[in-house]
Amino acid sequence: MGERLLHNDSTSIAFCGQYRAATGRELRGRTAPAIAFGFSKDHRPDLRQLLFILTVTAEGVPASFRCADGNTSDSVTHVQTWEALRAVAGRADFLYVADSKLCSYENMRHIDAAGGRFVTVMPRSRQEDARFRQWIQTHDLHSAHRQTHFSVISRSHVGVSDRGVVRLR
Repeated sequence: MGERLLHNDSTSIAFCGQYRAATGRELRGRTAPAIAFGFSKDHRPDLRQLLFILTVTAEGVPASFRCADGNTSDSVTHVQTWEALRAVAGRADFLYVADSKLCSYENMRHIDAAGGRFVTVMPRSRQEDARFRQWIQTHDLHSAHRQTHFSVISRSHVGVSDRGVVRLR
């Protein structure tokens, strides 16, 4: 696999019914995922679910898919997914793009220590996010790698305020 950019995301798939036998038992030498109650992204805590994890290339071509128990937290899926992608790619230098559930010390440290690269969103609950939002109010950004200059712009339209980062040459 020669991909340089891989995007990962997951979603929960809800099931109606009892599914008493879907408990993560062994089938043909492999453990089947358990259809279980877990955090419902659809706000349906009354339904059992499975977690589907998909990684695609920049062109949208599936590169990896797996199914996990319905009570699996997204944050614990990234190391296993990244390791599977690294094994298939035969290298670690692809850019792994994922949502804020990747933004844990354990996940980022693992990928970084193995020579990997990643992009994620920092949750607003993190102290670093609050400090950056405070700092950016009065400072412009500068790229450390290419001395590229960034500027923060603000605008208000119909009572809605927007802020964005613009790359300047």
